[in-house]
Amino acid sequence: MHNIMASMKDRSYVKILVFFSAILLILGLFIYLKYKQIVSVKEDISESVEAESLQNVLTEELPSEFPEDFPLYPGMQLENSFVSKGEEIDGVSVIWKLDAQSSGVYDYYKEKLVEKGFSVKTTNIGENSYTLAFEKDANSGFVGITEEEIGGSIVTVTMGIKRFNESNSKIN
Repeated sequence: MHNIMASMKDRSYVKILVFFSAILLILGLFIYLKYKQIVSVKEDISESVEAESLQNVLTEELPSEFPEDFPLYPGMQLENSFVSKGEEIDGVSVIWKLDAQSSGVYDYYKEKLVEKGFSVKTTNIGENSYTLAFEKDANSGFVGITEEEIGGSIVTVTMGIKRFNESNSKIN
């Protein structure tokens, strides 16, 4: 009887061992398949980013797409700009540094954007930082103004600029 009981215990351990081994095998297979899927997606994204990066340009000059009538605070020093070409809209982002307090720069843009025909949609005032959302014709974006700890301010303008083909003309 003792041998039968020991034999049954051995069989139960074997069954448990086989059961957990099967679960680990299935789990391992699942992880492997997910890993292959992630690697495939990363490769696809990498190829897409490489192709897209040909259309994205980082420069240290004001992009030609930037609206000529957009107000520029006097004395700003252009740090860099970035243009991302889209099918219908180009994304433009420009960063400047200047020696002025952020509150004065905010007041300037709040006034000058309206004077130049831009509609100021929303404003957000934080501690030493300001944001103005604007729109004009088919273009929209925002101005971000942040005061630096070492003095001066950073101004960032980011906007979507509608591209027009031959059937219509560019709106400024």
